[in-house]
Amino acid sequence: MNDDEKNYQAHEHFANGNSYHSNGRFKDAISEYKKAIELNPIVPVYHYGLGNSYAMTQDFNQAINEFTEALRLNPTYEQAKRNLDMCIQEKNANVNYINNGVDINNLKQLEDSILERTGENKRNQYTAKDIIKKIFSFAILILVAIFILWMWSK
Repeated sequence: MNDDEKNYQAHEHFANGNSYHSNGRFKDAISEYKKAIELNPIVPVYHYGLGNSYAMTQDFNQAINEFTEALRLNPTYEQAKRNLDMCIQEKNANVNYINNGVDINNLKQLEDSILERTGENKRNQYTAKDIIKKIFSFAILILVAIFILWMWSK
């Protein structure tokens, strides 16, 4: 396989990873990002995506490794730096929770805090298909209302 084919396939895996990540399927996203990195390990955004999915599964050690690699490849990658700092904070917070006897496996607020700090909110993300469905439904409703008013006015 030549370099162009590898890059194309890597980008396809990356796009699949993004789709899985945005739908909350973080383990599937991790698998796709790893495939992209295997094909083209020097793309910082592939490591960044993998780091984000690891963070969402609360695997902060792996997330830290991936954000660090993204920064090694691109030292000016501000989003990777920001998320690296957050993961270090969350990892330290987990250590504090463990030391205080709190079960970190049930800490929904941990995920919420990551979502809040990164500005990501998977619960409020709509796909283009969802938006088109809503617009179409609204348009049908308007047409029915116009038809009813027209029939009523006769």
